[in-house]
Amino acid sequence: MELSPIDVHFPSFVKSIVDLFQMRSQQKGITFNYEQVSALPNTILADEKRLRQVLINLLSNAVKFTLSGGVTFKVGYAENPVEQPPQINSLKSKLAHKIINSIANLDAPMATQEADKAIIAAANKKQLRVAKIRFQVEDTGMGIGQDKLEEIFLPFHQVGDRSNFVEGTGLGLSISQKLVNMMGSKIHVQSTSDKGSIFWFDLDLPAVAESSQLPAPQEKRRLVGFSGRQRKVLIVDDNEVNRAILNRMLSRLGFEIAQAVDGEDCLQKAQEFLPDIILMDLLMPVMDGWEATKLLRQLPELKDAVILALSASVYEITRQESILAGCNDFLTKPIQTNELLELLRLHLRLEWIYEDGTGTKKRKAQTPKISSEIAADSTIVSPSSESILVLLRLAAMGDIEAILEEIAKLEHSDPTLAPFVHHLRQLTKGFQLKQIRDFLKQHLS
Repeated sequence: MELSPIDVHFPSFVKSIVDLFQMRSQQKGITFNYEQVSALPNTILADEKRLRQVLINLLSNAVKFTLSGGVTFKVGYAENPVEQPPQINSLKSKLAHKIINSIANLDAPMATQEADKAIIAAANKKQLRVAKIRFQVEDTGMGIGQDKLEEIFLPFHQVGDRSNFVEGTGLGLSISQKLVNMMGSKIHVQSTSDKGSIFWFDLDLPAVAESSQLPAPQEKRRLVGFSGRQRKVLIVDDNEVNRAILNRMLSRLGFEIAQAVDGEDCLQKAQEFLPDIILMDLLMPVMDGWEATKLLRQLPELKDAVILALSASVYEITRQESILAGCNDFLTKPIQTNELLELLRLHLRLEWIYEDGTGTKKRKAQTPKISSEIAADSTIVSPSSESILVLLRLAAMGDIEAILEEIAKLEHSDPTLAPFVHHLRQLTKGFQLKQIRDFLKQHLS
């Protein structure tokens, strides 16, 4: 596992997690409180996926093992934040000037290289001067005995007696501890049997300089539905809360909903309901999502239904296996609403309807051109013949990753290639090598 730090808009990151667990707690009949215990930076440098994975695990455990009372999520500086270092642009200017003057006996290119090295070193060092941000999860649940506290981070270990093993493999805390260790910290715990637990960890999350801060997301108009005929969605998940959350969101938008609790139940419900799209959890008892998808693709009436795989796994191999099984696309849990809605729009070719304060307003969906015949329309700009030949060679080799890398380069080099790139990317994600070759040959001119 590797960390990939990016600029993260911190208030939005925290809010998405709080919103998710307020809903989960409400479904279970317990309270959920969020406390910001100090001023926080607007934008931080962090591995968003890994940090989210750890927090989701800790909060999921807290909600899972709390039968009465509630859960409190606290975020704030573990100590008073130190004065922030100078802006990077100012740092560059001062260091470069100082270093070039101090090594005047060197030629200009050499001086510039030395300055760049010092700038990078100083920029890295500044991260060490930032106060740690503490994430703390408190619950009034079943608690953990003192003699068991050291065991809970071991692989495949679960807390309590078997009557409390509602779900899970016992890997969550072990993986979370490893991820936090990679981030330079450690998960701590205090707990008392039958009285609750407190988990917390402190991380160096540098505030991003103003010059490179991400803008706060603009307020969006409220999405109220879609135009055209009603679409059917089958939600397949063994977790009742997960199904309830998706059902609540999608039914409000006008989708007709059916639910299944495992893969076997999905096969029966799908043949009766004939959904336009299936939201398929991958890890389920009785029959998992991979097996269910393979069997669905053998049924004439469902072989063309859109199937979106849902999984808490962040590993690329899980995504690839779901695509090979027959899924059209993949979503990582916890489901981000905007990502789900965008996939629904693309795969079902929806035209969303928004409320703008004066009634409703339609926004035309930019529906991708699906068929190779349409995609080869003269209105789509083709890349150079050299680029097409490179892609054809990669397709002949079956090198999916290399194709995705090559079209990413095309996308960045020329914005007019966006329609071409989008269609080719959809075919590539579906491992449709024959369609990829046919599509490329039509654009080879």
